[in-house]
Amino acid sequence: MVVSAPAHGAGTTDDTDQAVDINPVVDVEPASPAQERAFEEADVAAKDHYARLLAVRDAQLTSDRAAVENAQAAYRASAASLATDAVADPAERDASLNACPDGDCSWAYLTRITHSPQARWYWCGPATGVMVVKGWASPSQLTMSNHMNTWPETGTGWGTGPNAPIPNGINAYVGTRRDYTGIGVPSGGGTSATRTTFQQRLVANTDAGRGLAANIWQGASTPPNSRLNPGYPAQTVKHIFAIRGYSNYGSTAYYVDPASGGAGVDWGGNVPAYSTVTTTKLMPLLGARGYVW
Repeated sequence: MVVSAPAHGAGTTDDTDQAVDINPVVDVEPASPAQERAFEEADVAAKDHYARLLAVRDAQLTSDRAAVENAQAAYRASAASLATDAVADPAERDASLNACPDGDCSWAYLTRITHSPQARWYWCGPATGVMVVKGWASPSQLTMSNHMNTWPETGTGWGTGPNAPIPNGINAYVGTRRDYTGIGVPSGGGTSATRTTFQQRLVANTDAGRGLAANIWQGASTPPNSRLNPGYPAQTVKHIFAIRGYSNYGSTAYYVDPASGGAGVDWGGNVPAYSTVTTTKLMPLLGARGYVW
């Protein structure tokens, strides 16, 4: 994370030294054909799982008890399949499935992802990576910054695909699958279909026991009610944070902010470590950057 003229932190001299395009868009190695096929399969599974979740909602609007029970059973079977494919630890899979024992995960969250304040003013990317892989590994932010190629002059670069800096850091700790990938969001946040696709992936990852990473670009003129949180400053903010779950069938995301209490982040004390944001508000902030799932 960095703002256009942040407070001095470790390794900084004056504001002009930091007035650069931190978190730049970078060129990365494209996904291999095998990786592309894996991501396509994951997308199909996410869409199918999301449809099963909405089927539970629709069944509950009726008075047909059998329909509700059938929809819940289909949803839980889908969640179990996602968790089995994504998480090796049986105890972690059980914990994820037990988050919604009645089969209605209109809300869910990842207790495994807990707050890690960024240790340097430009380490929001490494701090987010450390949070996402909690439960699988415990790398330091310094080690994660090496995987993400994070530097004071550039921060953590943004790119799409599995080999971009952010997914590369996360994939170093999720085993041989290396299946996290960067997804670009068009400037302005895209269309309603863009938001629906994000919600499908958010729900699928959450129910499989996995978090996401978000990369926002807030302009200096963004009004307070359109910022990620009212505590964010009236400055350009390019920032990475972890998403740990959802509510209301994916229309609200639960996130964990490494800027809260972060070293060298002068406004970090104004934002909570844990909070929520509607996906309607989030998508424009992701515009021109994106998310990692």
